[in-house]
Amino acid sequence: MRGPYLIRAPEKAALIAALDGVLALLPRAPSTVSDRPKSILVANWAHLGDVLMTLPVLSALRSRHPQAKIGVLVGSWSRDLIGKSGLADRIHMIDHWNLSRTKDGRLVKFWRYQTARPGIVREIKREDYEVGIDFYPYFPPAAPLFWAAGIPVRIGFTSGGFGPLLTHPRRWPDADRHIIDMQRELLNVLEFRNPFAKDALFPIYPSFTPQEVQALPPGPYVVLHPGTGASYKEWSEDNWIKVAAALKSAGSHTIVITGAGGREKERAERIVEAVPGAVNMVEKVGWEGFVSLLARASGLVCVDTVASHVASAFQVPTVVILTGVNKPSQWGPLNPHAKLLSHPVPCSPCHRMGCSLMHCISRIEPQEVLNALSSVLSDAENHKYGSSADK
Repeated sequence: MRGPYLIRAPEKAALIAALDGVLALLPRAPSTVSDRPKSILVANWAHLGDVLMTLPVLSALRSRHPQAKIGVLVGSWSRDLIGKSGLADRIHMIDHWNLSRTKDGRLVKFWRYQTARPGIVREIKREDYEVGIDFYPYFPPAAPLFWAAGIPVRIGFTSGGFGPLLTHPRRWPDADRHIIDMQRELLNVLEFRNPFAKDALFPIYPSFTPQEVQALPPGPYVVLHPGTGASYKEWSEDNWIKVAAALKSAGSHTIVITGAGGREKERAERIVEAVPGAVNMVEKVGWEGFVSLLARASGLVCVDTVASHVASAFQVPTVVILTGVNKPSQWGPLNPHAKLLSHPVPCSPCHRMGCSLMHCISRIEPQEVLNALSSVLSDAENHKYGSSADK
């Protein structure tokens, strides 16, 4: 952190601090939190993994306020996830230029966002929300949209900047606690009369029944998910081939490769070519099919990506190959059957967008991954039989 900000670059942190200093001069109207709001807007316009970790607080809000109108502000990539969850009465979508992963240039993304912004502000204003809660702790926060739309109670972390635009700002608790538990603090600003206790929130995937996926051979399977939206998180293709080959030799599970996009499809094709019998499901199923694949899997091996958080909602035995960029205690999957692998390096956590070496992930060996997978599969099997015996 740079002071109160989750911003590594000193010049960016200084710019945000200066802007916050100016915004602090604005007049502030008194604001009171009602314990029975009629309408709530929840914002998290980050990527899918982050939005998945907002589902527990959305579910908690729905259970506490069944009569309230709940809106959700997300990027377009999260529309299906929120829509299928059954937790939102209204979905507002806008792709912030700093979060969009399209191939367009930054100026194009910036212009597109600025063009769409007035419309989304009017749309939010028409809904007349009483409370807005922004669960994204980094830049860009949703506080400026909340303020522009005239939401009277605005709750969020100050770590992404624009804290003076919040009526109930909270400093980011930079501690070894999971992000879901940190989000609980924001939720409890609203739930001050009956706050949620520690560990009350946990990964969920509501309103979803896993379906059979066509084109899969019968029998148990293990999913390998090599892809990620951030290239610095990737593990080498050669290592994935070695893991797939070893699992095939063991013969107990079919190997299924998942992912999205042309680049991941080509990589999956090369893995399948090197390991005949592995099944390439990249771009062959939509989001619901992908979730079904993970929910019904015997196990999952992936890098730090949305797959690990989907699997945690179904407690699928998982091995996550992690960089040392962030703290696993904050951002790793909350899954009793997950094992996190990262090569220890003195610079971790660096909170950077990778480096030229990435020894934290490049030095993880395929045999380490295979040993970890064998361990989590065995532990999950013992847990299953232990639970049956207890009954």
